[in-house]
Amino acid sequence: MPMTPEVAALSASFAGNRGKLPWPVASGFISQKFGSTPHPTLKGYTIDNDGIDIQTTANADVRAVFDGVVMKVATVPGYGGTVLIKHGEYFTMYSRLKTITVKSGQTVKARDVIGKVATNKDGISEVHFETWKGLTPMNPASWLAGK
Repeated sequence: MPMTPEVAALSASFAGNRGKLPWPVASGFISQKFGSTPHPTLKGYTIDNDGIDIQTTANADVRAVFDGVVMKVATVPGYGGTVLIKHGEYFTMYSRLKTITVKSGQTVKARDVIGKVATNKDGISEVHFETWKGLTPMNPASWLAGK
């Protein structure tokens, strides 16, 4: 990807906001952490997570955490409705969306609503959130402001 002055400026701005980005939902808690964690019921097995899962309230608005451009809107097996937003050389991904209110190519600002969280068959409303620098996943929790 060519590093135009605009891409460089947006990338620097995103990187400068580590630990300060707003949460993608107004309320909730991290229910599944980034990286490898022990499986809750299967001894000796681990769960690999390229992002974090945030439990929230049913029908909660899911919001962009930073200014950017919607690169992709898709349905991903196991993750449902998914939105990928580009912030210079950084990307954020939001999954497990029931509805999506943005389109590919659309410019979004921080806190713009991009969709509504889905609720699974067990009644749990949870958004899956990832942050990437290029092709490298990063721990999203370290990018979000403290609650």
